[in-house]
Amino acid sequence: MSLACFLTNDIETQKILISLASNIIQIIAVVVGIIIAIIQIRKSHTNSLSLQKENLKNEHYSKLHNEIENVIESLSESECDLSSSLGSVSLSFVLLNISHQAGIQNPSTNTDSFRAISSKKAKLNKAHIQLLSIIEKYEIVEPKIRIFKLAFNIAMEDVDSVYLPLQKELVKILPNHDAKGVPIPYRPPSNQKEQEIKLLIDNCVDKLMIVGNYTYDLRVEIQNLLLSGLFERKLESRKPLDPNLIVISTEANEYDILYKQFETEIDIRKSKIDKK
Repeated sequence: MSLACFLTNDIETQKILISLASNIIQIIAVVVGIIIAIIQIRKSHTNSLSLQKENLKNEHYSKLHNEIENVIESLSESECDLSSSLGSVSLSFVLLNISHQAGIQNPSTNTDSFRAISSKKAKLNKAHIQLLSIIEKYEIVEPKIRIFKLAFNIAMEDVDSVYLPLQKELVKILPNHDAKGVPIPYRPPSNQKEQEIKLLIDNCVDKLMIVGNYTYDLRVEIQNLLLSGLFERKLESRKPLDPNLIVISTEANEYDILYKQFETEIDIRKSKIDKK
């Protein structure tokens, strides 16, 4: 009788243990399911945040590209217009001198007035300032664009170093208007002064060409930095015939060297100013 009870109790205990184990397994399965669900939710949330971040990044890339592209157009147009106007002054000296000798006070030529040339230089200055503002605004979006801030500051300073003395000479000879709006006719320079002005014009046009070169580089590099991931290709950098001309590149093996070169140049110029 006691053996039968023992066997019965043992069977009941096994049933209880089996039931308990089954419950534990179910609980573990539920817990594991919850953990997996939490991991999936977190992963989905992380992916969603990454996607949102990527979309926001692309949105800022698009804004940066559009704003810089607009400034590039202004830079390119104003640089070409000013170069063309200055070039026409040099080419028109002969015609202007002949007209003056013939007694024609306001000869019809392709040469702009002093005010027109000054206006074109002002437009170039404005485009330069707009570019610097955009670079400072979006530098956190793409830090490599800061190299163009240094490059254009140097290039525009070089333009001004020649344009300012040229401006002083042009105002003395080109058709203009006084403060009351009275026309001031062309006043021919001496032969020696004419040659000096031509030299200043040539130097200024050369400096403006550097601005044009950097503008081209900016257009290429801004597309490579912001759009190459979308189109899976890159544009080639400018390849000038003159090896001494600087080509701005954002490629890792060239960027650091060139950036340091620009920084050094700016430091040298600042030290010269401080010594004056």
